[in-house]
Amino acid sequence: MPAAPIPRVRQCGRLDKLSLSALEKFLLRAFYFLAKEGCTSTPEDLLGSGNHSPIITTLCEKDSLSPIEEIRSYLFPKLHMCYRQQLVDDLLIAMGSPEFDENMLVAELEFKFRSCDIVASTSDMNQIIQNYLKCLLLGYVTKLDFSELYAGESCWIARSRRILHTWGQVKGDGSEFTKGIKNNNVNTISVECMWKDLVFENSKAVGRGAIASAPYFRELLSINIDYVATGQLVWSIGCNCPLLQHLSLYLDTRDDRKYSKHFEDNLVDSLAALYGHKKYTPSFYRGRPLGCPKLQTLIMPLVGDHERLEVCTSKLLCYLPRLHAVHNVSTAKTFVALLSDEDFKRKPLSLKYIDESHSEEATTEDICEHFQLDMKFFFPKVTSIKIIQSKQRGGLRIMSYFPKVNNLEVITLELGELEFGSNFTRLTHFKSNCRWDEKKLAGFSQRAPNLEDLTFSPGSLHKHRKSRDSISFPVLKIIRLLNLDHIDPEPFTSLIKGTKVLTHLIIENGDYRIEALHSLTAVINDKTVAAILSSLKKLVVFRASLTKFVGNGRYAMTMKSVNSFLNSCPDLSEIGNLFHWDIPYQDVLALKQQAKDKNWDVNLFPPERL
Repeated sequence: MPAAPIPRVRQCGRLDKLSLSALEKFLLRAFYFLAKEGCTSTPEDLLGSGNHSPIITTLCEKDSLSPIEEIRSYLFPKLHMCYRQQLVDDLLIAMGSPEFDENMLVAELEFKFRSCDIVASTSDMNQIIQNYLKCLLLGYVTKLDFSELYAGESCWIARSRRILHTWGQVKGDGSEFTKGIKNNNVNTISVECMWKDLVFENSKAVGRGAIASAPYFRELLSINIDYVATGQLVWSIGCNCPLLQHLSLYLDTRDDRKYSKHFEDNLVDSLAALYGHKKYTPSFYRGRPLGCPKLQTLIMPLVGDHERLEVCTSKLLCYLPRLHAVHNVSTAKTFVALLSDEDFKRKPLSLKYIDESHSEEATTEDICEHFQLDMKFFFPKVTSIKIIQSKQRGGLRIMSYFPKVNNLEVITLELGELEFGSNFTRLTHFKSNCRWDEKKLAGFSQRAPNLEDLTFSPGSLHKHRKSRDSISFPVLKIIRLLNLDHIDPEPFTSLIKGTKVLTHLIIENGDYRIEALHSLTAVINDKTVAAILSSLKKLVVFRASLTKFVGNGRYAMTMKSVNSFLNSCPDLSEIGNLFHWDIPYQDVLALKQQAKDKNWDVNLFPPERL
C-alpha cells in the first residue's frame, strides 16, 4: 500500500480575497443578465423572471442610475486599486473556462460556467464584453488579455470528449446516448468540430464587444487580442491606446476555412494605425489613429502574403523607435524593406529580438554584407535570436555579432544536431528541435552552465551506449518536452538527475504520430517517476498531458506516481492532467474530492496551455 499523500494544506484565505471572489461571481452573473435583458430594460423587465442575481435586484431598485453606471459608481470608490487588475483578469478567465464537474452536467449536453452557474451563449458574449469593459476599465487597470476566452479550445474539446466517454456514469445505463457511447457509435471528431466552431464564433463576438469598448482602452499598457484580432479592432486600438507598450494579435489567416483574403488584407493594412503617422494607410474604419508611440513588443499574425507584412513591419520599425521585438516576421526581409524607406534615417534600431527562421534566401548577415553595412551598428541591443541552423549559411556564426544573447532558439533541418562551436555560457533560455543523446546533452551542459529554461520541441532523446559523461545543469529551473519524436528512458532520467533546482517539468505530446506517442507515454511511467523523484525536491509544477487526447493513449503513470509526487515534493502546486494518465476516471474524481475535503494547496487540474 502506498503511503497516504501529505501535501501542504491551503492557508486560510484573507477576508478581502474571499470577498473579491464572491464579488466576481456576482458581477459575472450581473453582466450576463444585463446582456440578455439589455441595459435599457426597465427594472420590472429585469426582475420579472425571479431568477436574477441579488446584485441585479439591488441595482434595479435604484432609479437614479442605469445598472451599468450603478455598478461602476459602487466598485471604484470602494474597491481597492490593487484588486482592480486582478478582478479584470479573473472575470475574463471565468467567462472563458468551462469547468467539468459531475454535479454540473445538465440534460441535453448543456455546459455551465461553474463560477456562477450560468450558460453564456455566443449571442450574449458581445454585450457581456461591452458591459464588462465599460464597468471595469477605469484606472489602475493596465493589462487586458482576451486569451482565456478563446485559447481554451483544446480544453473544451478534451472536456467534451471526457464527458462523452463517461456519460454513462452520470446518466445511468438507460440512456440511448449512453448506449451509443458504449457501442462506439458516437463520433468524437464531430464533437471536436462542434466545439471548434463554437470557440471561433465566440471569438468573433468577443471581438465585436472589444471594438465597441475601445474608447475605454486609453490607460492600457498591454493588450492580447490573439484569435479575436480583426482589422477594425487593430484600427480601434491605434485610435485609443497612446500608452500601449505590448500588443499580441496572433492568428493564422492562412486557414481559409475561417479567414478570407479580404480579412487578411484589412488586418495587415490596419497595422498602420499603430504608428498614427501622417503616412498611415487610409481606411474605411472610423476614427483617426493617434498611434502607439510607446509600443515595445508586437506579436504578429501568420499570413499568406509575407512580403506585404514585412513592408508594413518595416514602417513600424521606422516610425516606432521603441519597438524592440516583432515576432512571426522575417527580420532580414523586414530590414531590406526598411532600407528602402525614405523616412529611415539609418540609425541604430531598438531590436532585441532577431528572427532568422523565416529567412529562406538571405540572412540579416548576408544583407549587411551585400549593402556593406555594419550589423553591430544597426542591431546593438540584440539579446534573443531565433535561427535555422544550416551548414550552407554558416550555422550559428551569427551569434558572434551579438555577445549579449541569452535567449536562443535553434531549428535544425530534419532533426539535425546542434553545433558545439559556439559559446553558450551567456545563455539562460534555450529552445530547439535537435536530436539529442546523453553524450551530446552532457557536452551542451558543460557549454551552457547558466541555463535556466530548456525546451525541446519537437526534438528527440536517444540512448548513447558508451557514454560516461555526466549531465549537469546546476541552475536549470524549467524543462519542457513538447511533441518529442522519440524518447528513451536513460537520457530522460539523466537529464532530470542533472538538475538541482528544477521547479517546472512540463511534458506534452499529440496523438497524430502514434509511434512517437507510444514511445513517450510508455517511458513516462511509475518506474521513471521513482527514478527522478530525488531530484525534484523543489518541484512546483508537473504536467504530463496530451494535446489531442481521445482516451486511447495515456501516460503509463498510475495513482502510485501521484502519491509519490504529493509525498516527495513539498512545494508542489500543480500536477496533471490526471485524465491523461493511466488512472480510472472515478479515482481522479475521488482524489479531487479528497483534496477539497482536506484543503490541499495543490491544483489537480492545471491549465493545459504552456
